[in-house]
Amino acid sequence: RRARSRRAVPLAAMSSPLAAALALGAAHGLPVAEPVVLKDGSNLLVHLHPAPVVVRVATFTAFIRGEPAPFLEREVALGSYLAEVGAAVVPCSGELPPGPHHVSGWWMTAWQHVPHRVGVRPPADQLLQSLVELHGALAGYAGELPLLGPVTTDLDLALACCEQHGLLPATQVEHMLGERDVLLASVRSLPATAQHGDAHAAGALSAQGQQDIHLGGRSRSFREHHPSGAGAHSRCA
Repeated sequence: RRARSRRAVPLAAMSSPLAAALALGAAHGLPVAEPVVLKDGSNLLVHLHPAPVVVRVATFTAFIRGEPAPFLEREVALGSYLAEVGAAVVPCSGELPPGPHHVSGWWMTAWQHVPHRVGVRPPADQLLQSLVELHGALAGYAGELPLLGPVTTDLDLALACCEQHGLLPATQVEHMLGERDVLLASVRSLPATAQHGDAHAAGALSAQGQQDIHLGGRSRSFREHHPSGAGAHSRCA
């Protein structure tokens, strides 16, 4: 089978992602003179200091996905739901619509800034307990989640990007997808549960003055097949 096709964004139509994030803030009357870059990796996270707003710009993830808007729409919908039910996640911004917004060629969303201890990772037992609780909250989410997304849609897009840019030959992409499909066939008939799609310590915030642990990666939550069915959340963690 072939990897999923992508649509590249013309670079000439795009400003810098930081400039686009500041333009979004300015358009909504927020301060943009003292931005703080919290992270510049797969996405750019910009705190519009002193406003309690973090703009998350899809940068490398947009390069891989080609059309990131559907992923961001799911992220906002899922993040809103989890915050409403009291899960320990970073909530959407209350200062401006969460989006997704499209500014100067860049797709982005807006979130509440959570004061946290920079560089401090929660103890493993607290992190695992928070993950168990998050999976419990995810069990009640009625919105659409991709089935085994990290090894289906995500992998399709990543391999398509690698092939398009000459990082992998077409024959190797075909071989890898074929092996993946054989493995998928062995689990597709199993019951599915909702899981965090990118759970690791680096994606957690230890909030200042609280015991809350805010888990990121909501856009990569997915339905996972598991032989123990819906009761498997705590055991999976």
